[in-house]
This record gives sequence, C-alpha cells and structure tokens, in this order.
Amino acid sequence: MIVDSLGSGMWMPFAIIFFTRAQGQDLGATGLAMTVGSFVGLMAGFASGHVADRYGAGLVAIASHVVRVLSFAAYPFVESPWLIAVVVAVTACGERMLWTARTPMISSIFAGRSVDNILGLSGVLSIMGLGVGAGVAGLLADSVGGLHLIAWLNSASFAVTGVLLVAALGSRLLDRPAIGSTADALTSMGSVWRDRPYLQLCLAQVLFVLAAASYVLILPLVIIEVLHGPTWLPAASIVIGNVAIALAQRPVLKVSRRLPRSRMLFVSVGLYAASLLLLVPDALVRGALVVPVVVVVVVVGGVAEATATPLMLSAANEAAPEGQKGRYSAVFQTAWGVAEVAGPLVYTTLLAVGNAVLWLSVTAAVLLVAPLLLRLRSMFPPQVLQEVPAAA
Repeated sequence: MIVDSLGSGMWMPFAIIFFTRAQGQDLGATGLAMTVGSFVGLMAGFASGHVADRYGAGLVAIASHVVRVLSFAAYPFVESPWLIAVVVAVTACGERMLWTARTPMISSIFAGRSVDNILGLSGVLSIMGLGVGAGVAGLLADSVGGLHLIAWLNSASFAVTGVLLVAALGSRLLDRPAIGSTADALTSMGSVWRDRPYLQLCLAQVLFVLAAASYVLILPLVIIEVLHGPTWLPAASIVIGNVAIALAQRPVLKVSRRLPRSRMLFVSVGLYAASLLLLVPDALVRGALVVPVVVVVVVVGGVAEATATPLMLSAANEAAPEGQKGRYSAVFQTAWGVAEVAGPLVYTTLLAVGNAVLWLSVTAAVLLVAPLLLRLRSMFPPQVLQEVPAAA
C-alpha cells in the first residue's frame, strides 16, 4: 500500500501539468481527454469483477499493476489529445481493477471485522504514501525531464508493488473460486442489478463520497472565492484533513469493534452534517474566523471519513454472496467512481446558484444516508450492519 501510494502521490498533483508543460498539449483539450478517459476506465470494473470471481481477486489486483506499469511507461510518448484519452483510459482501467479486487482480496486473507481494521490501516498508509510521493515529485516537476521521470518512477512503483503482492498472496494465487457454467455466470452478473438492498447500499456510498470529496474538490475554491481566505489555506486544508483521517483511523476502528457498523455509520453522518453546515453562513465566516472554521470543518470531516470509508467497504463485501464478491465489488466501486467523476460538475453547478445552496445540498445528501441505513439494517444478514463483533 505504501509503495503503491508513493507512486500515485507523485503523479496525481502533476497529471495536468505533465500533459500541458512536458507534452505541450492545450489545457482545454487535455481536460476533455482526461475526463473522457476516466469515464471509459470506470467501465472496466464490471469486467474485472467477473474475472475476480472466476480466477481470483489476487490475480486481478496483480494484473492491475501490470497494466499501470505499461501505461505510465508510455506517458512520455503521448503527443496528442486522443492519445491522452487512451493512456488515461488504460490507467483508469488498471485503477478500477485494483479497487474492484482490493476488498475481496483482503477478505480472502482476513475474516470478519478484521477486514475493517485492515482497510482502515491501508487507508492510513495510502495517505502517508500520497503525501510523501507528492513531496518527492515536487522536487522533480520543474523540467520536462523531471516530469518524464515522475511518470517512469510511478511505473516502477507499480512494478515493485506487483512483486510484493505476489509475495504476500503466495499460494493463494493458485486458488480458484468455485464457478458454475457460463449461464450461471451471466445469471449471477444480472443478480447484482436485481439485488435492491445492495444497490441501495451503493447509493449510500455515493452520498458519502459526495460529502467526502467536497472537502478536496470544491472547498479550496470556496475558501478563496467566497470566504476570501489566505492563498495558503486551500492546500493546508487538504493536508490537515488527511492528517485528521490518519490520526482518527485507529481510535475510530477501536471503538467500532464494540459497536454495530450501522451505529458508527450514523455517527459519521452526523459528523459530516455538522462539519458541512459550518460553511453555510459565509457572510459570518470571514476575516479572522476563516482559518479556525476551515480547520474545524476539515478535521471533523476527516474523522467522519475515517469512520465511514472502511466500514462501508467491509459492509459491502459482507453483503455480497460467496462466489460473487468480485462482481458485487465492481458495482460498488463503479458507484464510488461515478460520484468522484461527477462531483466537480455537481459542486460547481450548485455553487453558481449560491454558497449556501451548495453546502445545504451536500448536507441534505449525506443526511439521506441515515434513513437508508435504517431501512437496510433489516434487509441484510445481521453481520453486515447490525451485529456487534464477537470479540467485543
């Protein structure tokens, strides 16, 4: 997880800069090509879910790294918008393959509520790696050669991670899930879309993601354009939020071992709502209040994210039938990805109407998770949302 996120941290802040400065591409054409490629990549999750169920999630996870080793090695040779769209789509396919396979792969090694803890730990390690990677890349990004080196180092990081995954999974790579006929496989693919409780759980995750992503995708703009905060505050808010997630993850998971997942998820809904509502009265959050209010917002939001993310991932995996966890994970992760890709359009459209409209709408969206959870508790087996862990 650390090596994987080191590479991603090096790349993510400089992706657009890479294409515009190192490859000489137009900013507008680059943005459109990257968006098209990202949407195409989302669709890879469905196919990779079927492959994970048929051949094992571990193989899909390793294949995702092979795909990204090749795509990032090719980035310095991209010299047109359509090629940008192609390499971004291939890279996004690799990312979606990993996220689809990740939770089923972890649950093949660990069991029960231990999956919550491992997912939480991996989230903390990813945040650490992203931060260090971004810092290292900042030392290289002032030249074309340095930007090319960032792409190749990212490719190398995925190669190292793939080797580590092979070592970690060992003989499990040779295990094959029990499978039926082709007709059975097609039936099980359709069963995901007929599983209304699971689709409602996916909807709850979409609402959680819309809340969580707002701190990174739209709050920095609001800080500058609406609250007239200092220019250093947007970047600082992201760093503080990530630190809050990292520090909160372990104590949050410790508490969650004594409570049902649903109760902790209700707490997360409340924390998100309380945090977002602080941004509604923008006329009051000015001058000396901007910095302390923003710090409180991102810290409380970080604790909410540290609570919701690993528990929702584990609940979705627990709710999936044996033999179909890959396909179910594919649908869950695609819903997550759609929320992230569509988020900027949703946020900017709401902000164009008004700051209060933006934050009240995002708050209302996350509050809808509460009645959804109340409805879903009785629709799943107890271990998904209601049951207190046996070790409590």
